[in-house]
Amino acid sequence: MNTPQTFKILSIDGGGIRGLYSARMLEVFEERFQTRTVDQFDMICGTSTGGLIALALAMGIPAKKIREFYDTHGPRIFPAAPAITALIRQTFGRGKYSNEVLRVVLLEMLGNKRIGDSECLLCIPSYSLTQAKPYIFRWDHPEGKLGRDNATLCVDVALATSAAPTFFPIVEIEHANHEGQQFVDGGICANNPSLVGLMEAVRYFAGPDTTTPYSAIEILSIETLNPPMGRAAQKRLAKGVIQWREDLVSVFMEGQARMTDFIMNQLCDSLHVPARYVRIASPPVPSEEAALLGLDNAKPAALQLLRRIGNDPAQHWAVREELIRFYQTPKTYLTHSARSSHGKQ
Repeated sequence: MNTPQTFKILSIDGGGIRGLYSARMLEVFEERFQTRTVDQFDMICGTSTGGLIALALAMGIPAKKIREFYDTHGPRIFPAAPAITALIRQTFGRGKYSNEVLRVVLLEMLGNKRIGDSECLLCIPSYSLTQAKPYIFRWDHPEGKLGRDNATLCVDVALATSAAPTFFPIVEIEHANHEGQQFVDGGICANNPSLVGLMEAVRYFAGPDTTTPYSAIEILSIETLNPPMGRAAQKRLAKGVIQWREDLVSVFMEGQARMTDFIMNQLCDSLHVPARYVRIASPPVPSEEAALLGLDNAKPAALQLLRRIGNDPAQHWAVREELIRFYQTPKTYLTHSARSSHGKQ
């Protein structure tokens, strides 16, 4: 590559079963532009459920199959249980749900693929309890000389980024490079991973000290159905752990994502390299429907609603110039697996 290029990033928020919404949006985009998402973006970033989607996309899996994954396995991953049972599990157990079913169904989709098999650059945030700091699982690009994560199983990374406190157990990865570290959900630190992708791009690919030919950055960020108008006023102002339960996790992740969105809008205007940030924000949802959109509501009515809400704005965005620009040209950064895939086409 001898001419300047634009470095393109896709970022997908966390949000539990609401990942079905994001998967449906991406399915519409792939159908509209007759392409695979991994062929259009140099880097894909994803947190929690967005991390699951990012990993699958990076392995070349069509968005349609990812959407079907949520439709088919959502009720198994988040099985309905009596409220008292769920409360006891969240308060005294390892979490509201076991992650064994999630591991099994992830193996069905991702198999024994490892980070090194990715067809694009990857950034998957998690939080290391062992080191008490964020941990970003990356495809080990030569620009960074990291040599850390390529041998790590995608299934392990998916479990680590989606281990939401009180919902799923802590995840321990035994791979030598991680020294038995224990991880929890990446939403703790980067529920909107746009900033993670931007910093990676500036540091290694489009900054003043980089050797790659990228002269601009473009980020497409998908918000995963956070309540767009906030929550209704609480009748009870004093709430303890039991009253907050999963709402505490949800509010924390929403707040983190909104703060990142604010920072991204400010930062992209002041960088030394041109940067464009496009955020597909949550569409307005009537209050009676919003009540179905819990992080773990995988009942048929909720799944149907998520598919519909994902479809409608996707059709709207698919004809907007600011989105079309991301799909007008293919990505230009090719990993080893991407080169192999292109050679077979």
